[in-house]
Amino acid sequence: MNFWWWLRTLVLFAFAIVLGVIVTYQAWCFTRNYVLPLVHVNWQAPVWYRWIVNVTTLGFIPSAAGGLVSTILASWSLLWRTLMLGLVITTLTGGMAESYMIWELRRHPMGVQGFAWWMLLPLFLPAISGTVFGFTVRYRKAKQRFV
Repeated sequence: MNFWWWLRTLVLFAFAIVLGVIVTYQAWCFTRNYVLPLVHVNWQAPVWYRWIVNVTTLGFIPSAAGGLVSTILASWSLLWRTLMLGLVITTLTGGMAESYMIWELRRHPMGVQGFAWWMLLPLFLPAISGTVFGFTVRYRKAKQRFV
């Protein structure tokens, strides 16, 4: 692992986070604008069921897309184990971030005035967790190769 390996890794790291956030946002917009209106047509469901549907459609699906992209870019690998572990890690991270955001929104009965930092968690955490996981896979492979 020389200077050029670290430079390539840093560039991949930054590119993976940026592209992971972009893909997560695009998937979030798609599920929000096209999937949720189809689910919510003439729908009077209990609060807990609406929470499950919202976390699934706005948390798990976009975070899986963005996290998978960031894992692939950061690890520079298409191994099945890497993809599946990255998918599980980023999906759980995105689901927890989305549920925390919904919980915070419900805590403010008058609504949120402006923009809060926790509103960005579902966009950034899957990309960051996928990138960190991909980096550890890349570093472990390089460590085995160079040692």
